[in-house]
Amino acid sequence: MRTPRELEQEAIRVARATAEPVLGHPVRTKVEATDQEFSMRLLRHVHATRLSLWKPLAPIDVWVDAAGRVAGYVDIEAHRGAAPNADTPQSRAIAVGLVADEELLPPHARVLGVQACPANGGGELLAVLVGAPEGDPRQWIVEVNPARGQVAAVRPVALGADDEERT
Repeated sequence: MRTPRELEQEAIRVARATAEPVLGHPVRTKVEATDQEFSMRLLRHVHATRLSLWKPLAPIDVWVDAAGRVAGYVDIEAHRGAAPNADTPQSRAIAVGLVADEELLPPHARVLGVQACPANGGGELLAVLVGAPEGDPRQWIVEVNPARGQVAAVRPVALGADDEERT
């Protein structure tokens, strides 16, 4: 029979092997709890390990408006792994879907245009020009990495009457 420490290490190994391909990045682990008991139904010892897994965050540049609200951001990590030719119909559909789900943009924001732009780490992103609903002059450029299915940046380009300069 393996020791509880060996079983715990095996649980960590399996969790990392499962999570890292999905997240595309090494994960960190923390053992929250372990338990070992004899199962009368299985007629053997059962070891349970509860883990917390997380992916370390990359630096993010954030713009804040005069009222202290987040107005935009750049996720440096999301620029990695960009495809060499991002401007395809499938990539455009991915980009428009991600823009629709972006919580920083107002509800009913409109896509005004899409074009390819270079990514910081090589390859291409899609730059999506987004306008606020009718009557609101604000606009944003949303950079999307369709190869990773991630928003890489939300950059405000036109400020409303109640906003001042980006800081």
